[in-house]
Amino acid sequence: MKALHWLFYLGCICTLFTACQDKDEPIDTPEDSDRELFAGENRTIILQQQTKGFHSPEYVCKIKAEDGTVFTRKGLHVRLDGQSILTLHTGLKKGVYRLLALEFPDLGETSSDTTWVEFGLGCRIDISTAGDVKVIDHYNSSLNFSGSGTQEDPYIISSYSHLKTLRNIINDQRQNETITTHTYFRQTVDIDMDRASWDSDHDQGWNPIGNQPSTPYRGVYDGAGYSIKNLWCVRPYTSGIGLFGFVEHACIKNVKMVNPKMEGIYAVGSIVGGSITAGDRADTTFIASCSTSQGYVKGCKGSVGNGGLIGVTDMKSVLLMDNCVNESTPVSGDYAVGGLLGAGSLYSYTNVQQSENHASISSRHTGAGGLVGSVDSLSVLACTNTGNISGSSDYDPSDKASGGFGTGGIAGGTGISFIYASINKGDIKGHTGVGGIIGSTRIGSDELLFNNALVKGCSNTGAIEGETAVGGICGESQFGGYLVYNTGRISAFASDAYVGGIVGNTSIAVTHNVLNQGAVTAPSSHCAGGIIGKTTWGAIFACQNYGDLNVSAHYAGGVVGLAGNYTMINYCSNMARIHNSGKGPTGGIIGEIGDPREWSALDIVSCVLGSVECVLGIAGPMIAVSGAVFKEAEAGAAHIMKEITHVLHLGETGLDFALIATETSIWLYGFYEMATEKELELMKSSLTAKTTEITDKVKQAMSDIRNGYVWSSSIMADGLTTDVSKQQLQHMNQVLAFYEASDENNAIVNYNINHKREERYEEIEKSRKLQEIIQKSITGACCIVGAVIGIAAIPFDAGSTAALVLASIGGVVTSIGGINAIVEGATDYQNNAVVVSQCLNIGEIKVDKVDKVGGILGHAQQFCEIDDCVNVGPFKGEQSLTNGGVVGRADSRSVINNCLNVGTNWFAVVPSQGNVVSLKNSYYYGPEDYKQSQIGKIISLDELCDTESFQEWSFSGPYAKWYVENSKGYFPIPYHSEMEEAVEE
Repeated sequence: MKALHWLFYLGCICTLFTACQDKDEPIDTPEDSDRELFAGENRTIILQQQTKGFHSPEYVCKIKAEDGTVFTRKGLHVRLDGQSILTLHTGLKKGVYRLLALEFPDLGETSSDTTWVEFGLGCRIDISTAGDVKVIDHYNSSLNFSGSGTQEDPYIISSYSHLKTLRNIINDQRQNETITTHTYFRQTVDIDMDRASWDSDHDQGWNPIGNQPSTPYRGVYDGAGYSIKNLWCVRPYTSGIGLFGFVEHACIKNVKMVNPKMEGIYAVGSIVGGSITAGDRADTTFIASCSTSQGYVKGCKGSVGNGGLIGVTDMKSVLLMDNCVNESTPVSGDYAVGGLLGAGSLYSYTNVQQSENHASISSRHTGAGGLVGSVDSLSVLACTNTGNISGSSDYDPSDKASGGFGTGGIAGGTGISFIYASINKGDIKGHTGVGGIIGSTRIGSDELLFNNALVKGCSNTGAIEGETAVGGICGESQFGGYLVYNTGRISAFASDAYVGGIVGNTSIAVTHNVLNQGAVTAPSSHCAGGIIGKTTWGAIFACQNYGDLNVSAHYAGGVVGLAGNYTMINYCSNMARIHNSGKGPTGGIIGEIGDPREWSALDIVSCVLGSVECVLGIAGPMIAVSGAVFKEAEAGAAHIMKEITHVLHLGETGLDFALIATETSIWLYGFYEMATEKELELMKSSLTAKTTEITDKVKQAMSDIRNGYVWSSSIMADGLTTDVSKQQLQHMNQVLAFYEASDENNAIVNYNINHKREERYEEIEKSRKLQEIIQKSITGACCIVGAVIGIAAIPFDAGSTAALVLASIGGVVTSIGGINAIVEGATDYQNNAVVVSQCLNIGEIKVDKVDKVGGILGHAQQFCEIDDCVNVGPFKGEQSLTNGGVVGRADSRSVINNCLNVGTNWFAVVPSQGNVVSLKNSYYYGPEDYKQSQIGKIISLDELCDTESFQEWSFSGPYAKWYVENSKGYFPIPYHSEMEEAVEE
């Protein structure tokens, strides 16, 4: 019988050869472009199970040589006795080859409908001698893949038919669990998915791998850097759209999407629709070295979670994205739209590192970001966005449910978040909560409740526009900023807007060594500042503003527009022009500081969700509650902590983000099964190098801005020299060098800020009880380190679901260990504990009929303290009795010590003082015309450069606060920061 079969086979071959020779035209298929390079005597290949189901008599075999060259061979095929005989028109020389796929004609109803389709192979053959061809790969006949599925011998994806086969396995309930987190696949060639998409559905396109949350993909897919081209899936009312629909504890790496066209309503991405987790496991999905270009990702009306690579990460799941890029795939939708990730659901944690977006991103309502749209807990390291971001384009203010907030260059909206060593260069345009790095961290729709955001080593150069809560780095948040700068212009257009060069609106601000050079404009704002628009509590140290303010504001300041009643500002400076055409307090450093109001319960909640230092990185309890829970405070409920998940004790000053980024426990948790040790080590070393590179660039750019600024002689009073600017720059650099030199120095500065505030409390109230409360809040404050490092220990008890809280940017909020005591004690506290010290204004201040204008401070509320400050900037505008070279108006029991005004056209040091407790040793240098009305001591040009002229000023010692060159034309300027000297407890 076998002999008859072979005779039949030979007859078929002869017939086929004759048929081929009789054809006028060759088969419509790629030419054998490399036939001569690999030509040899071996023309026959025999396969068995690999070609089960393949019956075409003619084909084109796609072959990959060991050197990576992909070429083709035409041939003929006969299948007999469970094996296929493939006869090549042109033989192969000795070597090892991978057979990728057999392309064969698919005949339609007419000859004009003939198309070529693929039958995937993937196996390797070894041709050692003439006629001796061996298949050297294992073949899994139940799954129909070559390979063993292990890390060392993964299943091979070499054709779009393999992806269809994988899809069919995963989407089948009975077969789904045969693919586990230990199952490996590797792509070996570029794959065009246009035909596969059409095969799935002629109208809707590709049916994703894992098209239901109940049948997710769980394996490891390595694209090996090859492209997946022309995948399309137009299912506008379907969830889970992507090459993979839903994945669970999966690893997808080295996948390169080219020209994807994806449309859906929820969880839409080019590679993954949604990442889910099973039960309470907090599973990690790892996406590494993936990219997308061209095409689009689009959400229909009402869509949620559209991302360039992945749409949504599920409730309680963990997502790590490393070295991913959206090169040019625009992403759009209604809610939560991001260049890489659209949405992170409640209780989820997202870590994005070494990744970039260069595509345009747009949301019609809430949450648009260059990397992520709207997520819960977030960590971003060494990332860049250059794409233009448009948020809330269709927002209707009358429809509060549609949101309208959260547009940012890196993240649109977040829960608690770390952003480190990241850059935005794209222009950002949104409605409420618009920032160059982060848009908004508000909880629900309540503008008083914010999550913590810490931004370090970051910069923005894009133009930022919005209606309100607009900032060069962050729109609205409980904000911590270290080593960050902005040079993009900042514009806010709404009536009563909040706008700042760094952050627009924040209940708590901790900013150390931040710099703004971007112009700030607002035609009708509530608060406008060169660094911060408004903060309730703040610790502001060594910040500089070089960006002009051209605003019409109720409160305007070169550093802060409006600062609340628990604020410490030290060694800050403004070098820019301030023009306020509004009618509110205006100052070279601060418009108004302090708060005369009695606190309501809701005021307390908005101010003490964390201590002032919580955004610095103190670790502690993290809670997860909705914004509505805080309404209980108004009814007198003291306990707002719920679902305490993890406590990790780290010192505030010892928190180094480079160390966090490379911490082994973080790297190994969740994806140790998915990556080799070598891959992890390469990842860690690459991240360390990248963060260092970006941080160094940020430092250098900030240094260049400071070094490039020159005091203009036009702002100086007659007789003064601009050479003072060189000394001021040198002193500033020395203070910053001290601060950055060591953790010990950093600790000294932070401790002194706290200590200074406590001293002020003791002076004005002598309230031991309140001091204890403050100390508790500082030592017990929380931030997100528990979420970053301790996520594995979170004892969740709810089931997994792909649910997203649409009304909220982020559901995880931070609180403090001493919250009960603070709520109890702060309700009785009405006085201000405010200290402004060693600040310098050089900018011109111009106002139009504005009341309460000062070279340093426009309006100091009761109990405020202003020490060791100097104003150089001139006053331009209509003279007023509340127009002071240092403070425009100081209310009762304020203290002003050791201050100097050398700016021109000011009425007095402090013209309107109420019942000032103390105006000690403060001086005024100016035209003779004003000397009769001065409050403060008049000083001459000769006396300005003589240290003996300034009673009780600190000019000597290792931590001298002041320095003056003993030469005519010079005047005292701040020297060492008072925060440098260690305080003995």
